[in-house]
Amino acid sequence: MKMDVKEQGKPQIQAVIDVLLESVADKNVVVSESISTSLRKIAKTYTNDVLNVCCEFCKAHDKISKEHLSEILKTMEQICRDYILEIDGDTVIGLVEFSVKTMTQNIAYEPLVQLAASGILVALGAKHCIQVVDHLQSKLEKNTIPHYAIPFTLGSLASSNAFGIVPYIKNIFEVIVPMMNYIKTDHHKDSVGYALGRFSEAITEYMCNISSAPDPTITTSLFYVELGIAYDTLSSSWLFSKDMKVAQTVLLSISSILPNLSVDKINQQTNKIIPVLLNLYKKHKDPLPITQCLGSYIQVAALANGTLLEPLLVSILHTIGDFIFISPDYAQPELLRNHSEVLRCYERLTLHFTDHCLDYILAHLHNNNEKERVKALLILTHLTNSSENVIHSKMNEFLQSLLDLTADNSLRVKKTLLKAIVAFAYKGLLPKGGEHKYLEFILKLCCKQIPNRYNHFSQQELSDLQTTADNTLFMLSTSVIELEDVLWNLLITSLLTLEYSESCITILRCLTHLAARKYSGDTCVAAFIRCIALLAHPVTEFRGTFILNFLKNINLYNGASYKNIWDAKVAHLIKYLEQNYDHFQHKDWEYLIYDFMGLVLENIKDDTFKESLILEAKKQLPLYSTKPVEKCLLLKCVAIITCYIGKDIIVSDVLNIIIEMIKFNDGSELQQCAEAIGICSRSHLKLVLEKFSTIRKEVLGKKSLKLLHFSFMNSQRHEIELERIRQMVLASYSQICNEAPSDLLLQTIQYEILDFAVNELRSCKDFTVRQHCLKTIGSVADALHPNRNTLHIHMQDRDIILPLVTGQLLLHSGPEYIELYPITLPVIMSLIRLPPALEEEQRSILLKHCFDNIYNASAIYCKINAECTPGTGTYYGDLKLAPFVYTSFTKLNFVVQELLMQSLSPSTLDEIVSLLEPWLGRKKAEQRLPALETLRDALQSYLDHVKFAYEAPTSFTQSGFLLARVVPRCTDPNRTIRKVGVETLRLILCITARYEGHLRDYDENIKQSLAAIQEEIDSDKPKILFNLTTDLSNVIVEHLPPVQLPYFINHLIDALLDVESLSSSGSTVVLNTVIKSKGEDLSMNVSDLLNKLLNILDQITCLRTRASALRVILNFAVHHSKVVVGMLLAHPLPFTQYINDCWVVLSTDMDLVCDILDQFTKIFKTSNLYEDQSSVNHLRIVSIQPLQALSAMNQIFTNLQLEGICKQKFPELFSILYITAASYIGTAAPVTTTFRNTNKKEKYSIIPNREAYKLNPLNVCMSTLSTFLGCAGYTSVSESLVGYNLEKIEQFLDMVPILTENVSITLSQNFSWVVSCIAPYLKSEVEYQRTAAVTFLASSIKYAPQHDHVLLESIIEMLMSVQNDSSYMVRQNMLRGLGYVAVYLSSDLVLRYADNFFTTFMQGLDYNTVSNESGVTLDSMMGLSKLLKIPEINCIYSEQVKAAMRIKPLFEQDDELLREAAIYLFGDLGSSINDSMQSSEAFREQVCGNLIALLLHLCDDQPSVVKACKYSLRNVAPFLKSVEVNKMIQDHILEEGHLHFSDFISDFVKTMGRELPDFFPMFLMTSVSYFKSSWVDIRGSAALLAGLLYSQITDKEIRKQVSLGTVCHRLLQLLKDENPQVRMKAVQAIACLYDK
Repeated sequence: MKMDVKEQGKPQIQAVIDVLLESVADKNVVVSESISTSLRKIAKTYTNDVLNVCCEFCKAHDKISKEHLSEILKTMEQICRDYILEIDGDTVIGLVEFSVKTMTQNIAYEPLVQLAASGILVALGAKHCIQVVDHLQSKLEKNTIPHYAIPFTLGSLASSNAFGIVPYIKNIFEVIVPMMNYIKTDHHKDSVGYALGRFSEAITEYMCNISSAPDPTITTSLFYVELGIAYDTLSSSWLFSKDMKVAQTVLLSISSILPNLSVDKINQQTNKIIPVLLNLYKKHKDPLPITQCLGSYIQVAALANGTLLEPLLVSILHTIGDFIFISPDYAQPELLRNHSEVLRCYERLTLHFTDHCLDYILAHLHNNNEKERVKALLILTHLTNSSENVIHSKMNEFLQSLLDLTADNSLRVKKTLLKAIVAFAYKGLLPKGGEHKYLEFILKLCCKQIPNRYNHFSQQELSDLQTTADNTLFMLSTSVIELEDVLWNLLITSLLTLEYSESCITILRCLTHLAARKYSGDTCVAAFIRCIALLAHPVTEFRGTFILNFLKNINLYNGASYKNIWDAKVAHLIKYLEQNYDHFQHKDWEYLIYDFMGLVLENIKDDTFKESLILEAKKQLPLYSTKPVEKCLLLKCVAIITCYIGKDIIVSDVLNIIIEMIKFNDGSELQQCAEAIGICSRSHLKLVLEKFSTIRKEVLGKKSLKLLHFSFMNSQRHEIELERIRQMVLASYSQICNEAPSDLLLQTIQYEILDFAVNELRSCKDFTVRQHCLKTIGSVADALHPNRNTLHIHMQDRDIILPLVTGQLLLHSGPEYIELYPITLPVIMSLIRLPPALEEEQRSILLKHCFDNIYNASAIYCKINAECTPGTGTYYGDLKLAPFVYTSFTKLNFVVQELLMQSLSPSTLDEIVSLLEPWLGRKKAEQRLPALETLRDALQSYLDHVKFAYEAPTSFTQSGFLLARVVPRCTDPNRTIRKVGVETLRLILCITARYEGHLRDYDENIKQSLAAIQEEIDSDKPKILFNLTTDLSNVIVEHLPPVQLPYFINHLIDALLDVESLSSSGSTVVLNTVIKSKGEDLSMNVSDLLNKLLNILDQITCLRTRASALRVILNFAVHHSKVVVGMLLAHPLPFTQYINDCWVVLSTDMDLVCDILDQFTKIFKTSNLYEDQSSVNHLRIVSIQPLQALSAMNQIFTNLQLEGICKQKFPELFSILYITAASYIGTAAPVTTTFRNTNKKEKYSIIPNREAYKLNPLNVCMSTLSTFLGCAGYTSVSESLVGYNLEKIEQFLDMVPILTENVSITLSQNFSWVVSCIAPYLKSEVEYQRTAAVTFLASSIKYAPQHDHVLLESIIEMLMSVQNDSSYMVRQNMLRGLGYVAVYLSSDLVLRYADNFFTTFMQGLDYNTVSNESGVTLDSMMGLSKLLKIPEINCIYSEQVKAAMRIKPLFEQDDELLREAAIYLFGDLGSSINDSMQSSEAFREQVCGNLIALLLHLCDDQPSVVKACKYSLRNVAPFLKSVEVNKMIQDHILEEGHLHFSDFISDFVKTMGRELPDFFPMFLMTSVSYFKSSWVDIRGSAALLAGLLYSQITDKEIRKQVSLGTVCHRLLQLLKDENPQVRMKAVQAIACLYDK
């Protein structure tokens, strides 16, 4: 019997393997790899069979493509490698013969096939080397050139099995070597050369492991003769092959042969072959094999005879030098490897020919060619790092050469030289006492490298070199202890040198480390002065931190008195920088430096030391000729030092230095130097004034110039130079006024400084001089202010000087005058503060002049920043002039406040208000805002300082007018204006309250009432602004005196025409609030006020303002609302905005709203909602009256105050709007039509609703419904209407469940009333109304109160009443509702109707593919599933099998919803049966019949179907009556888990094979039936499952029931499937068929 099985199995597996072999070259790589994998898998059991069949297949199909054959051979090679121990002897012999034949049968060069066959032999040779070599040797015949693949294979064998091949090499050489001279083809040469190289390597390996070798008698000398002959042929003939591949192979082969040649052969051949190798460099693109061969020669020849290479040394050095990379290209690794090999060659040569090689390197270090110098440096660096001893003999020469190269301009040389110097430094080879020369070279590289015309390097390359040098210098400073002294001296000197200024950070890094180690005891005055100047730019590259860390570690003075303050202040400066790098303030930093300097000098009582500081600073000043910031800081520090020195000659010298160092064409530098002179005047005022007096007399007085010798003066006088001197004198005078002691300054300030500045201002033409004149006058005025004027000296010509200064505020005299604004205003301020106070006329002229020029300039040059935040500022605009304008606003406000304070009275305030009032209502916000800020500051000043005595006025008559003017600004579009406006309003109310007799504490009450408004007034949200405006109105009503009320309203009506619509709208809000609160107090003024309002109503262009104005009118005429209502319904659709506003106004009257809604309800109940014109044009036209009512209701329900009425009438109104919405689907609005008129004069008439056709009735109805729900407060119900496109009835029905849910939750107490209102529509003649009603009732089952059994039974009866309705939509929704009954209602109630439910559901299971009623079938299945989940349902037990049979075809439906529902129902049918039922066994048959379908649909492309399969499998698994199978399903098929199908199904089939073997034939054939499935994943999974199932049929009797041939045939057909995944799984399945 076994024999029969074996005989039957062989042809079958052979057929399978044959088909797989036919497909192994599939165009899809994944499929091809899968076939190869499957063959290897089959080979695990049938190793010899697979290999034999492969051999037979290749023999029988001798015309297959090379690619196809190659794939087969590669598969065979892999099988041989994996299962070498499983291959029997006959198969080995057969494979060897087949491989050798395949490899050699074609003498042509076909590596794709021949090398693949060679791979099989190499794989077999790992364990069967004798058989392979014997067979290969049989192909080696003397005097006959072997096939090229034979030596190639032998060579590969030698690499993989040296011990097995070396004993045969002697015999192989005897055949191959004599024939080498007769080999002509390149591929033969390549093969033999490759073999010889591998043989040599095998010999070397054999000799290295001779102790464990099989034949220890074998020695290298055994092969001298053959290798010598082979070497001769290779070196004399083959090496010159035109084929580069052959030449490279020969070179590598020679490299391997050389160690195994005799010494005599080496001595004989060296001088011959090396010139040849050097010459080959010119012919070969890849130099690496040549260099490797040359390196081998150098190593072998040097060991054999040291003199062999000496005659060739020059040629070798010269040739290989060309292959040193001066710029490594890491994208070409082969060239980098060659570079390394060349360096190793130099190293080997230098070890044996030291003097010659070192002389060669020295010569090239002085070569004129840049590349040669770089190469020599690279060689020297390599030798220094690897073999430093060899260069000691020429050390001095090398050091001098390196020193000479430091002057080289080449970037490549610098970069390479840097590496060489580092290597020498680390090896300690730099000369003692001369190290600084080499280190100075590195230091120069740390400076910024500038490209020159002699090189073409990019800035990035130069920057990289600088970075490398920086890191190198720091590394040497921290790691080479021997160089510390040299580095300290060098770096200190470099720090004080202009040449190294750009590398100061690197220098300081190194010095800081060195100072911390051993140099903290030395004084460093020069370094201190240098660091102080460099601190002018502390943020640049974090320079400040490096400088201060260095200062922390040095010693300034040999004394301990200053040390504590030194350490504390340096630490403080470091901390300040760390905290302020991101928002650094230069002025603050300078003050910290000056404070640091002053404290240090105070604690050092040594005048000689201080003088030395000045001398050192004077010495270093030339370093900063091009660095003005550093220079100015240093000059100021020098000035600070002079304050602690008493010698006049030194002070005079310092003044000369400061004046001579000024660059007068740089305004910033001039100002800084003037500040330095001012600092000097603190202690030496008399000397400073004498100096400038001399300059004025001798230079500006146009006398002899010989007394003063300034660097900027030429021999001739030029007007420009004189102007610069004036600037310097004026700027210095200004700073002297600020810095000098008052008691000395005031004695001479007017005739020495003021007169000079005023005269210059009158006569100057230069704009810069004008600026300095103004600043100087301002400084003089500040010095004469009573706070500083201890001598009580008055400015004599103040009234003359003030108009002169004010005249500088000229808008139209040129843009440069705008720049004077922020300078002029402080000067004016300083002047008016001087006694006596200005007269009224002077004050008015001055203010008007300032307002006109500054506010107009703001409109021209400034823009308000709408997104103003604390970090962005309020203004922007003209980049050049805007800053000068908006910085003038605050200064102008100070001027106004000062003038008000000089004459603090209502008349003065009224005067200022009168001047500002026109500017408050200007169109441009850039004028309104500064004017409002000025008014605010003036009012604040007035409130803070006015005295309310008994003789003062008793009322503030301007309050009503001021409030009416400020209110529009409180609602201004600009948030900043709003904020300022509220603050201004508060001040007005406080002043008014103070006049009304309230104490100062009352101001706090007003402030608190406005606090919330002030906090949120900058919001952009309209609702918040509206509320804030209302609150503002209430505050005004509360605090405004009654007598001012009519004036306030009268002027506020004017604000409805404000230039800003937001302001006018806000004014109406205030107006409404005031009238509502105080209207009864206006009985004498109503007519005039209302008349004025009506007159301007038509002039209001802002819709918001107009709407709010309508509410003002409504407040005046509230009793006339019925007349307005009577006029509205007659207007045509769509309603205009004016009519809509009227409906909204009417909605505020609750009684009227109730009456309107009753009328609308009657219209809906008595009118047809639409007119069906389907017989004419297939249209349904809605009736006009219901549509008008809907439009009106939509506006009325926008009033949220109607919530109570809406809730009261909710069921009736909701049902009307809901059913109307369903009815309006697919309808059109009443269009424009004409009708024939009997009047002959007017032949046609137009109906009133001619514009209504623009409306969409459904949208109108849904909008009304949504508005109604929102008005009723049922926002959750309203939200359920959002997001649906309701163009079709199906889309409308999708919305109904969520709508029903929200209605039932919201109206749980009155839900029965809603149901009763909707129920009558079940009998409607309109299908859409019936559908909408039944859908709502069906959804009500889920959400109706469960305790209300009467309501629930009523709904069930209503649903059952429509089961025979003609509309399938009605029936479908009815079935859905019955499904809800089974889920959501009590089991008692369900059992009462169970028979009827089941009958209804079973009727719906008859799926008809022709009709469009698949939804009925779907809901029937879903409803039945829900019904079966009720445990008490036992009366239908006999119907489960029938239901299962009906739904089985639906498993393969294209509609995924039907598939999903059918599969779910199958699982529910199983869960409803227990073992005691009679149908249990019958249902088991259904489970077994559907098991494969459920498993395969686990791969369904729809995740919902996959989830359904998991659910059903878990439910029906117990019917299989297998504990293990059931456990595996329950443990691994998790509903929310991710299933790896291939892994799972493999284990699952194994489990079933143990538990359910009798069902396997049925399972297998069912799987086969799915091979034609339309789903790709299921086809592939079915194939895999079939293979797995068959592999687990172990019982012979059961296996007889399955036709293996049929299964194989069907699987093999799948190999032609268009989808590669299917083909791949079919291959895997075939492998499973034979996997034992």
